Amino acid sequence: MNTTYHLAAASGHRTRSTAQRGMTLVELMVALLLGLVTTYFIAQVFAVAEGQKRTATFGSDAQVNGAVALHTLRRHVLGAGYGLTSVVEGLGCPIKGEYGTAGSTTPAPAMTLAPVEITPSAVASAPSDQIAVLTSTKSSFAAVTRISKAVKYGQQNNFQVDSSVGASEDDTILAIPMSWAADNTGCVLFTVKPDNSAIETQMLQAQIPRAPSGSASSWNAAASSVWPPNGFKQDDVLVNFGRMRRMVFGVNGDTFQVVTWTPQGIGNAEQLNSGIVLMKALYGRDNDGDGVVDTYDTTAPVTNADWQKVLAVRIVMVARSGQREKDEVTAAEPTWNVGANVAVSYVPVPGGAATVCAAGATACEVPLPLSQLSDWKHYRYKVFDTAIPLRNMLWSLG
Repeated sequence: MNTTYHLAAASGHRTRSTAQRGMTLVELMVALLLGLVTTYFIAQVFAVAEGQKRTATFGSDAQVNGAVALHTLRRHVLGAGYGLTSVVEGLGCPIKGEYGTAGSTTPAPAMTLAPVEITPSAVASAPSDQIAVLTSTKSSFAAVTRISKAVKYGQQNNFQVDSSVGASEDDTILAIPMSWAADNTGCVLFTVKPDNSAIETQMLQAQIPRAPSGSASSWNAAASSVWPPNGFKQDDVLVNFGRMRRMVFGVNGDTFQVVTWTPQGIGNAEQLNSGIVLMKALYGRDNDGDGVVDTYDTTAPVTNADWQKVLAVRIVMVARSGQREKDEVTAAEPTWNVGANVAVSYVPVPGGAATVCAAGATACEVPLPLSQLSDWKHYRYKVFDTAIPLRNMLWSLG
């Protein structure tokens, strides 16, 4: 009896120990491996999802930046030439003047009486063009008036005019000789200032008083070298700028910016939109006089007749995503569809070969030189293109 009891008790003890022994080392290693594999795949899914999210987010940012930058430029170009294109005979005239004390006899940088000037890039590594917009800020109206009595350098400090309506003290006016091209002269800047009498009295006498020689903070044209040799003649004209505004738009690195000119010199650059890596522009010309642009090119107009043909500008902007991709995601440079039925002459890179297209039914596709940018294949791009009519030119020539 006793022996049997003890054997049964020992057998039951061994059974309970075997049931409570836990996981073996092999089982633990298999569980860890499965956990690591599961964690790896979950991390991969999250990484891919996060990468796609960043790509979509930065792509949306590029879309917004490009659209806003192009809208900003378009708005200024549409208003280009306000107050100065009414006298089409003056288009292309070199603008001269002397601000404040004697010294400089031309504005810096040199200016031309034109609504828009395109300056192609001169550096292959920074192929973006610059676009300068010139306009008047006279909010009410920029009146054009004719000189009724000839005046030479050193004579009275006022212009006899047909009407002084619209002129106010401290306005900037531009005197335009009608024969500037034939006489190889230029247009001259003046500031409206009273001279020895109340400005209201001079205005009522159909005179526009200009700043006397040596006036500080004024366009006074103290140097005779800026005057036409024979002075200003009867029927030459005065254009009222109010406050002349010249804005130069361009791309610096990956930022779209504008530099506003002042009489004291070039102002500080104002950063407008990030992510813009390229801007190219073309003049739109009407060569046959039918009011329709038939040629796009980068050739700067030289003569008055050339400027009268410029009715529009064609602009393209390229926005880059802020997300640098690990793999190369852009295999080839995008192209710029300039359109069909127009002749195109375009130089993508300074010093490079021109792309020339004849007018025809097939659209002209020209390259956009993104390969000049470092690491360009690892980014995604969006192209924004528009043709902007020069409304003030069209109204003046119409």
